[in-house]
Amino acid sequence: MFKEMKIDEFLRGLSSDAPTPGGGAAAAVAGACGAALMLMVSNLTLKNGKYVKSHSEMRRIASIAQPGREEFLRLADLDACAFNSLLCAMQQKPSNDAEKAARKSAINTASVEATLVPLHTLELAVSLSRELPVLARLGIRHAVSDVGVAGCLLDTAFSGAELNVMINLPGIVDEQVRQDFTDKIKLLKPVLTDNLRDSRSEIKL
Repeated sequence: MFKEMKIDEFLRGLSSDAPTPGGGAAAAVAGACGAALMLMVSNLTLKNGKYVKSHSEMRRIASIAQPGREEFLRLADLDACAFNSLLCAMQQKPSNDAEKAARKSAINTASVEATLVPLHTLELAVSLSRELPVLARLGIRHAVSDVGVAGCLLDTAFSGAELNVMINLPGIVDEQVRQDFTDKIKLLKPVLTDNLRDSRSEIKL
């Protein structure tokens, strides 16, 4: 869906009064831009004979960044679909106890899915961020600022996805499931912070 859109078309959709695409999709697209920049720096380095000693690592990073970019775009689509399902569940108007119970169950199921998608987005952001220090250290020097921007975009993807996880938690009935989501974020956030710090220490402008 969003993958085939032109940038302006996506932004018009994002700024419209439609509920989707929203912040979750925007976070995933930010991640896709970060992955694309990682791929660009890898490809620029591979084209330069002065960096032949880095080529093996650049090919490895490219093999991670390319599917990462595609997965972020897939997650943008999934986020919109998941939120639309949640919206449908919330808009049900029950008239008896049985329908109220069915609505509550539907909201719970949709909330879990709407939380899982951004969780995958932030997990992917952390996974790709692990490659930033090597990319900054071994990649072509005139594109080192692009590695920094890639880090900023992955950070945005994580932060945006985290917000989307947190806003959907109240709709989940099981307290342990809610806790598992928050524990996962607490575990991943310092990993991202360390990866971004390490990559920035390699960016000397």
